[in-house]
Amino acid sequence: MNRTSKTKLAGILVVFFGLLSGTVSQATPKPPEPEQAAAEINRLLHEVWSGAFTNAAPRASESAFFRRLSIDLRGVIPYPDELDQFLNDRARNKVGKWSDWFLQTPDHAEFQAEIWEHTLIGRKGNTDGLDRGSFRTWLRKNFLANTPYNKLAREVLLSAGLPENDPAVNFYLRYEAKPEDMAGKVARVFLGTRIECAQCHDHPYADVKREEFFGFAAFFARTQRYRDYDRAGGNSRRYGIRSRSSGEITMPPMKKGHRPMKIPPMYFGVRYDRPENYSPLDPIAKPKTGASKLDKKKMESKMMMARKGAKVTNYGASSRRKNLVKWLTSEKNKYFARSLVNRVWARFLGKGFVNPIDDFSEDSKIILPAVLDYLTRDFVDSGYDLKRLQKIIVLTGAYRQQAVQGVPGGIVPGEEHDLFTTIPIRPLEPEVLVRSVLRATGMEDPHPENNARQVKSYVQKAEREFVRRFGVDETEKRTEFQGTVLQVLLLFNGEFTSSKAPASRPYHASYQKKYPGNLDVVLHGIVPSRHVDQLFLVTLGRLPSAAERSAFSRHAMSARDDAKRQSALADIHWALLNSAEFLHSS
Repeated sequence: MNRTSKTKLAGILVVFFGLLSGTVSQATPKPPEPEQAAAEINRLLHEVWSGAFTNAAPRASESAFFRRLSIDLRGVIPYPDELDQFLNDRARNKVGKWSDWFLQTPDHAEFQAEIWEHTLIGRKGNTDGLDRGSFRTWLRKNFLANTPYNKLAREVLLSAGLPENDPAVNFYLRYEAKPEDMAGKVARVFLGTRIECAQCHDHPYADVKREEFFGFAAFFARTQRYRDYDRAGGNSRRYGIRSRSSGEITMPPMKKGHRPMKIPPMYFGVRYDRPENYSPLDPIAKPKTGASKLDKKKMESKMMMARKGAKVTNYGASSRRKNLVKWLTSEKNKYFARSLVNRVWARFLGKGFVNPIDDFSEDSKIILPAVLDYLTRDFVDSGYDLKRLQKIIVLTGAYRQQAVQGVPGGIVPGEEHDLFTTIPIRPLEPEVLVRSVLRATGMEDPHPENNARQVKSYVQKAEREFVRRFGVDETEKRTEFQGTVLQVLLLFNGEFTSSKAPASRPYHASYQKKYPGNLDVVLHGIVPSRHVDQLFLVTLGRLPSAAERSAFSRHAMSARDDAKRQSALADIHWALLNSAEFLHSS
C-alpha cells in the first residue's frame, strides 16, 4: 500500500515490519550538557528571530521567573524564603542549580504524576474497576526515579493483570479495553495525532482511511477487560486486563447516513477488499450469530496490503501488542519522541511547535522546526530523559521572557507565524490553584495535633470543586482566563477560599479553632511594618510597588485596635488571593 496519511500509518508501518526482522545497533552519541543544549537552542531562536526582523520580549523579572519556575516544575507557588535565597544567589548557573533541586523534589514527581494521570485517563470519569490511587502512586514512583519515557510507555501499553499487581492496567481499564477507543487514545498520546474521525468516515481533508483506523485498532482486538472473582463466594471483586487467544476486529461497510455497526471480533484475515467467502490463507470461520452476509472488510493488525502469492505471518495474541509497542517506542518512529517533546514544550511555553499538541500531520504548520528537531534528537540521545528535557527548556531564552498579553511587532499569540517571542499569561490549573491557596494561607500542612485524615478529605473535596468549576479537557491548552460567573462566585464566596482568608466573621473564627493557622502562620515572626510586604511575598511572590505598599499600609494602619487591624490585613490577603496576578502564571 503506497499511501501517505495524516499519521503516515501506511508508510511508518513498513518501517515497523522491518524492525520485527531485526535492526543494526548503533552507538548512541553522548548528548551535550543541558546548558550547552540550551545555548544551541538559543542560537537557533535568535537566527530565526533575526531573519524575521522581530525581537523577543524583555526578560521576566527574577521574582516573576522564579514563581513561574516553581509552578511549572512543582505545581505550586514558592515559599518566600525560597524566593529570598534565589534572589540573593549570585551563582552564574543558579537557574540550572534551582531547576535541578526542583526536579529532585517529591513535589515534582507528584506534579508529573498528576499531569500524566490527566493525560492518560483524564481528570474525570471512573470506569468500573478503575483504581486512580494505585495509578497515581505508580506514576509518582516512576517520575521520582526518572524512568525513561520509552520504558514508561512500554509498561503502560504492555500492562496486564489486576491493578494491585500492575497499576499501569488502569490505562486500559479507563477505556474498558475497547479497541476503537484504545486506538484513538494511543495515537493521540504516543504519536501526537488524531485518527478517531476515521472510525466513521474517511478523513475529509487528510488521507486517513477507515481501513487504517481499524487496522490500527486491530492491535488491541485481543486485549480484554475481565472480572476477577472471589473463589470462595463467587462474587466479582474487581477488573483486570488480559490477552485472549482469539479475536479480530471487523469493519462493516459504511452506508450514507448510518454509523458503522459494531461487530463482535470473530473474523480473522488480512486486509483485503474482497467477498466474505474468499480467503488466500485459511478459510475464515463463519459467524455463529445470525448476522447477515455482508461484504465485510477483515482487518488484520499488520495493516499491510498482501500481494498475491506473498507469505503473510500470523502474529499470535501474546505478540500482537508487543510488536506494536516495539515499533511505537523505537527510535525509527520519529512521532513518538517528537510528540512528547512538543507536549512538554507546550506546557512550559504555553503553545507547542505544532498546535493542537496532538494534531501532527503531513500538512502541519510547525513553528521553528529546527528547534523541534534538535530537542527531539537530544531527547532520544539522552535515553528519553524527561528531567533533562525539562531542564533544557527552562534554561532557554524563550522560557526566560516576560509574559505579556500582546506580542512585540504586532504578532498575535497563537498564529502560525508566532515565533515564541513571548510567553502567554496562563491561568493556573485547578489543582495548582488549590495547592497555591493552601501554601499562601499557611494551611499547606496540618498541625500534628489535628486530624490529618479530616484535613486531607477537606482538601480533596476542595480540589474536586475547583476541577468542576475550572476544569478543562486535558488535551487542550488555555492561554486566556476563561472565567465564568460561577467561577467568580466560587472564588469570592466559596467555602474553600473564604475559609482560607480569615476575617471578622464568626464562622472564620470557628474554622481557625478547628484548623489553626492562616494569618497567624503567614505573619509569624514578621514585624508589623513588614506585614504588607509579607502578604505580597507569600501570595504573589514579589514585593509590592511603592504605590501598592503605601495604599495597603495606609488601610492596615487605619485600624483602631488589633482586632480591626487583623481584619484589615485579612481583607488585603483576601484581595491578593483573588487577584488576576495570583490566578495566573506570568
